[in-house]
Amino acid sequence: MRMRQAQENEASNREMADISLKSREAVSRARTSAGESGVAGASIDALLDDYTRQEADYRVATMRQQELRDVNTGLALTDAGYRTQNNLIGINRPINKPSFIEGVLSTASAGMAGYRSGLEIEKMRGPAEALNRAPKGTTTTQYASYAPSYTGYKA
Repeated sequence: MRMRQAQENEASNREMADISLKSREAVSRARTSAGESGVAGASIDALLDDYTRQEADYRVATMRQQELRDVNTGLALTDAGYRTQNNLIGINRPINKPSFIEGVLSTASAGMAGYRSGLEIEKMRGPAEALNRAPKGTTTTQYASYAPSYTGYKA
């Protein structure tokens, strides 16, 4: 974060130096142009003052933006410190050790739940499947069964 802050400050300083150079060039051109055309007085002073004011406004805005970025970086560093502190607090919390009995009971409970689900599935498809099934040893329209005949089928 500090490296990014230094890079942003360097970029702002370069930008302000470029603006200062452009402002000096504009003022020099205005003075030269006024001198060549023979114009002098309050109008030239007002033009030069306007260039100076624009440069000052830009510098103030750039510096304010730099200050706000510095505040943002400070807040981000503070937040990172708090997050690190909270992580360390979380690391130091005791870990609950499961007992052997809890593990056995949990496994047994999961097994019983699976067995119950299997019974419910068999119950739901059992009678409907028996009614739609042809006796073994008979031929249906699409499939033939070659097992011995089913004796429990009632028509």
